[in-house]
Amino acid sequence: MREITLIGRASSKRWQYEVCEEDLSKTLLEFLQSRDVPIASSCGGLGVCEKCLYNDSELSCQIKMEDINFDIEIDYL
Repeated sequence: MREITLIGRASSKRWQYEVCEEDLSKTLLEFLQSRDVPIASSCGGLGVCEKCLYNDSELSCQIKMEDINFDIEIDYL
């Protein structure tokens, strides 16, 4: 098991989340939604609305948790 750190740029708060084996196949968007993190997405994770941004310019619906090994920064948190 490993952890990721979610950083809210607006609040300067940091949250630690454990990533279980079953989480690895989820997208970052799905993972954050399952943890009740308010992340914008009006297209349901299709990558069309481009609202689910993290780390300035990446779409959370386009990356799998298994590929994440860095801190996640979200502007409005």
